[in-house]
Amino acid sequence: MLLIINALLINASLRYLARTQGTDDHWYPTDPVTQSRLDGFLHWQHLNVRSAAIQFAFEAFMNPSLKGIRPQPEILARRIKTLEDALNTVQSHWLNNGKQPFIMGDEISVADLQLSQELETMPFCGFRLQEKYPMLSDYCERLRHDLSPHYQEANVKLDAMKKRHPHGTPLNHFSLVGEYLRAKFEFM
Repeated sequence: MLLIINALLINASLRYLARTQGTDDHWYPTDPVTQSRLDGFLHWQHLNVRSAAIQFAFEAFMNPSLKGIRPQPEILARRIKTLEDALNTVQSHWLNNGKQPFIMGDEISVADLQLSQELETMPFCGFRLQEKYPMLSDYCERLRHDLSPHYQEANVKLDAMKKRHPHGTPLNHFSLVGEYLRAKFEFM
């Protein structure tokens, strides 16, 4: 529940900052039609990509590591399918099969910042974007490049974990779970 509340607060905070701090319009558009499309993505992403990733992580790694509950193969298969469906929809619909560089088109927005959070953690869940989702891998590289050096600064702890686990080692024991949670949420 804390993860869901945290995600909602991030969405609300990004909108607030964009509306009150005079950011460029591409981050959070003032045009009502474009804004509603961006808001639609933020809601969709939260209920689909984020929800699927969290459910998969809990079923595959958190419950076994923290509670000693073995994953049930049929539930795990459903979680993987749901996450894969969400990632495929990002590629096909939101990135228009690679025809647009960012969620909202040619310019980066808060939608891209939100999505990048989930995509950057996928290797720790056993999803190797480069292999199965090359379009999403290219998208992440574009974000890293276009937002440099801020993107790297925001992901310094996560990048350090990736270097320690270069093969995308899944979160399959408690030390990795704790390391992931400390890096992602700065607690424990």
